[in-house]
Amino acid sequence: MLVYTLMATHSWHTKRWIKVLAHDEDEAAAIARSYGRCNDQSCRDYLYQVWGPPTQCHWVKVSRPHIRKVLRETGRWEGLISQCNVSPSHLVDGWHLGCPVNIEGFKGSPNEQIDAHLLDIKTNFEWYNHDAELGRYASFWEPQV
Repeated sequence: MLVYTLMATHSWHTKRWIKVLAHDEDEAAAIARSYGRCNDQSCRDYLYQVWGPPTQCHWVKVSRPHIRKVLRETGRWEGLISQCNVSPSHLVDGWHLGCPVNIEGFKGSPNEQIDAHLLDIKTNFEWYNHDAELGRYASFWEPQV
């Protein structure tokens, strides 16, 4: 996945910049259009153009409390799960050791319910993927744009 910088222009020359994590230019433009930052028709009339070459995203390890906070506030979290000793360069490139995780539907949920779901994901991953060389424990990763 790459980070695309898009320039949004409108007929009255309003400009804004958006950074999007996507596989290609078409997907980046579709994601940018679906953001829906305002409800009126004028925001949907923006023309999104890719500005410059895409860049690699940087992956950072995140804790379960951070994921819990994001899930409570937004109801959605997307990232990767891998063994704890995996280098960030091998998550989506190199050996492709990161497994995508998409969690939805927990907006405003109690902490215990979110923790139980995260622990279930982590336990299942560790059961099938524990390895002395790559790490016996699972880590969650999030793209830093």
